[in-house]
Amino acid sequence: MDLLQQSWLAGYRTVAPVSRDDEAMLPAFVMLRRMLLTAWLASHSDTETARRLGTGYTDGTVALGDRFLRGL
Repeated sequence: MDLLQQSWLAGYRTVAPVSRDDEAMLPAFVMLRRMLLTAWLASHSDTETARRLGTGYTDGTVALGDRFLRGL
């Protein structure tokens, strides 16, 4: 789990508990959200956001997906 996710969990736990089972699902939720945003960018390629992020966001999603599938 990366530093951003660890920090998010630490902050969240100051408000409410997070079970270990729920914590284990966090990488899957991050991956799902990343894929959804990538699909949105592809379907809204005429927007400033899509133009600004360009193919770098998609490339990053592919790299994240590769790490996710390898269990890293």
